[in-house]
Amino acid sequence: MAVTRAKSANQRNVRSSILLRVRLVFLGCLLLGIGIIGRMFYLQQVVGNSLREKAKENLMTLDEVPATRGNIYAGDGNSLLATSLPSYQLAMDPTVADVKIFAAAVDSLADSLAMFYKDASKREYVRKIKGARAEKKRYLIVNNDYIDYQDKKRMLRWPIIRLGRNKGGVIFEKTERRERPFGLLASRTLGNVNQNKGGSGIEYSFNDTLAGKDGLTLFRRMGGGLKKPIYEERQPIHGYDLITTIDINLQDVAETALERELKRNGADYGCAVLMEVATGEIKAMANLGLDLANHDTVYRERLNYAVLTAAEPGSTMKLASYLALLQDNRIKPTDSVFCDWGSRMFGPDKMSDSKPGGYGFLSIEQAFAYSSNVAISKLANQHFKSRPLKYMEYMDAFGLTSSIDFQLKGHVKPLFYRPGNKQWNTNTLPWMSVGYNCQITPLQTLTFYNAVANNGVMVEPRIVKEVRRADKLLYTFPVKILRPKIADDKPLAQVRKLLEAVVDYGTAKNIRQTEYRIAGKTGTAKKLIGGRYTERYYASFAGYFPAEKPKYSCIVIIDNPSMPLYGADVAAPVFRELASKIYAQDVEMHKELSKEVVAKVSGEPRELPTIGAGFYEDLALISNYFKVSNHNKAAGATIVRPTRHENAIYWERMKAIPSTVPDVRTMMLRDALPILENAGYTANIVGKGRVVSQSPAPGTPLSKRSIVTISMGS
Repeated sequence: MAVTRAKSANQRNVRSSILLRVRLVFLGCLLLGIGIIGRMFYLQQVVGNSLREKAKENLMTLDEVPATRGNIYAGDGNSLLATSLPSYQLAMDPTVADVKIFAAAVDSLADSLAMFYKDASKREYVRKIKGARAEKKRYLIVNNDYIDYQDKKRMLRWPIIRLGRNKGGVIFEKTERRERPFGLLASRTLGNVNQNKGGSGIEYSFNDTLAGKDGLTLFRRMGGGLKKPIYEERQPIHGYDLITTIDINLQDVAETALERELKRNGADYGCAVLMEVATGEIKAMANLGLDLANHDTVYRERLNYAVLTAAEPGSTMKLASYLALLQDNRIKPTDSVFCDWGSRMFGPDKMSDSKPGGYGFLSIEQAFAYSSNVAISKLANQHFKSRPLKYMEYMDAFGLTSSIDFQLKGHVKPLFYRPGNKQWNTNTLPWMSVGYNCQITPLQTLTFYNAVANNGVMVEPRIVKEVRRADKLLYTFPVKILRPKIADDKPLAQVRKLLEAVVDYGTAKNIRQTEYRIAGKTGTAKKLIGGRYTERYYASFAGYFPAEKPKYSCIVIIDNPSMPLYGADVAAPVFRELASKIYAQDVEMHKELSKEVVAKVSGEPRELPTIGAGFYEDLALISNYFKVSNHNKAAGATIVRPTRHENAIYWERMKAIPSTVPDVRTMMLRDALPILENAGYTANIVGKGRVVSQSPAPGTPLSKRSIVTISMGS
């Protein structure tokens, strides 16, 4: 019995012990579960955001690497108008280099960095790099400044950096910046592309060609939002280069002459476009508007007025009206027309001439030369009043009513009312004949005048002529003929005589030249504002030269001049300055002198021309052409400076001393700019013409990447 009780007690003890253990295990599991839940809550809600950010920092991402944008060149194919220059920021992974190599070279590297950047001491750079290595930082921006390609090449010879990315941990972060070596020259024509993929000018219109195709690189996200490149998935395909038709010298003349006339007359804006007759190549396109933020004193390229502004052209439209009458066999240049007494009523509106009392009887040529409004409106109304559709058919044939598919994006359509429209009435035709009741752009007017100069062949204006990859020609934009013949040969020859008369003795006789002949037409139109014609004017001159064998056509617009108001006074002088500049440098235009004159000139002593420093080949070529005796005392020299002795020029080498400012005085900008850039300096250009002074002075010791100011003058 006692044994039985003992066994029972022992069993109870064993059961109690098992239950206790089970309860302890359960309690432990319960506490563990509570701990896990609490930890999960802490990780997700308390520190979750910071942990997620850290996780992001270590993600691998495949990002686009921008391609290098193509260059834009002037018409000579050498002068850079816009280019993308690479810039680099020095970064490194300080943990990559071998321990022994790092210890032996870090002081030398820090010394080179301190001497180059000059923003911290050697000791500070040592502390910065060693500290990052001790903290096992995988990405360190050594300096925030960007450097150019030449500086990068120099750094690649420095300790640790010369080991490259895999052994030295060096990383050069590349970026591109768009630079224009000629500053604001043709800035609106060149244009831009903004962040929203919009823009203007050549940069925007040819963006697909210039931009290229971006590459793909695998990056590892590092701390501080930085990324470390790991692997290049796809190399970027760089953009193609564009060769424009622009002549930088003529562009400079156009902008200078236009700006001077705008300032002199206090005008709102102006434009000047110079085009080659046979090809339609635009050699200069200047657009200057008043910068209202600068108190009416500064003009900038704010809008391409030549392409994007349509206005009532005024008397330049008379050429189309006379050509329509001549083509229709309604008049002859020798016919006479009575200009009434200086005015004529068309319904309730009075058409007036600028001469009080009128011109009386004039020949057709004289009526055009003196720009009689009464004469042409009377003739147009007489011959086309009963058949206005025929007049509009001529305007269509002349290409005035159709948009020009110009290479630059963004066009303004011409506005012409037509018979049958509600805007057409009995007064529309006579007023349209003198350049009202219609709106066209300056480029469209120029294209029409260019066709007259080109014996009726209308070519499309062109501002980009080639696409290249380095020196390889990929595509040429051909001459595009819009209309093979806008009129017959006889009426075209007749209106060309009318245009010559305008400059010979008519409204533009103030720009008549003795060396060459100009043909053109003045225009002065009142501006329509708020449905009413105001005392604000749109002055213009359109024409071509030389008149007997046209090579260039040009249009100049001056909007809202103060005084004087007429196109002959404010627009024609800009045309003349451009034409004279071209004539001076285009020897093919010069009339051949008689043998007697040549013998006389060559036999007499003559004063040597002004010659500045520059590239030897160019200077010698010009001197030889003009038979200026010149001798090379610096064989093999690229840059030379002239010295004079009696009637001869002697070329002497221009010595270049490293790390000193080169002497570019007396040089033209096209020579001075590359010399300064090749020496490692950036040019700040003031004025136009030839370099008359520079600061710092020639020979001054100056570190690279510094700015040298060159002042230009006559």
